[in-house]
Amino acid sequence: MNLRDRIYLTWLNGGWQIILGSVYNVSAALLIALTHSYVLAVDVFILKIPFTAIVLYLSHKLRSRDTCFFYINLGFSRWHFQIVVLLADFLLFFILMAIALMFNG
Repeated sequence: MNLRDRIYLTWLNGGWQIILGSVYNVSAALLIALTHSYVLAVDVFILKIPFTAIVLYLSHKLRSRDTCFFYINLGFSRWHFQIVVLLADFLLFFILMAIALMFNG
């Protein structure tokens, strides 16, 4: 299985999490860039954690139970793709926050 296939499977498993996380990341970066507040960056990060937890809970509850066996049969654990989605989401968050805070300086 090559990298393209892994990215595609990650998108199939966590596409909605990536979309919702990206909406939050972009809106938080715009809020910080427009208000010029460094303190707000800490608040946005603190709110990111419960937002991500809620999205993970909802995606876990609304996902079909059969998809879990599909990934297990491919040789992946359920949490493998969740960790990749979380890492991508927080990496995008930190990049956007760094860009927004650079505009403040």
